[in-house]
Amino acid sequence: MPATAETSEAYATVSSKLKELSALNGISGLMMWDEMVMMPDGAAEARGNQKAALAGVVHDKCTDAELGTLLASLSGVKEQLDPIQAAVVRDAHSSFIKSTAIPKELAQRMARLETEGYGAWVKARTSSDFSLFAPFLQQWVEINQQKAR
Repeated sequence: MPATAETSEAYATVSSKLKELSALNGISGLMMWDEMVMMPDGAAEARGNQKAALAGVVHDKCTDAELGTLLASLSGVKEQLDPIQAAVVRDAHSSFIKSTAIPKELAQRMARLETEGYGAWVKARTSSDFSLFAPFLQQWVEINQQKAR
């Protein structure tokens, strides 16, 4: 069955939102690369704050009610989508459900801890002193336990 104008418009909107999310996630990856390769000593706190702010924006966009409504609607008319579009909707809907299960504050905390933990890991590795990294690893385990609930 060919797509209706409404379905085509809904898919175009979803596609636009997903492209924006992809760009934001690319920025996050670039920030992580810069942190590991170029970031000067002493900049970890600022970078952690930047990554937490970006994680909050990404979370807001990933859990946007309009996106969820459109994905649910498109999931109900899969026969109007081509196989690639149907796969995009299926995967995006699954990601939406997973994202809505995580509070924004937790997503931001994870982003901040990623930077703090990486800095501690570098110091621990350099000095061969795991105790410098252990508290961050413990926090990471606790965050992932919260995420799993």
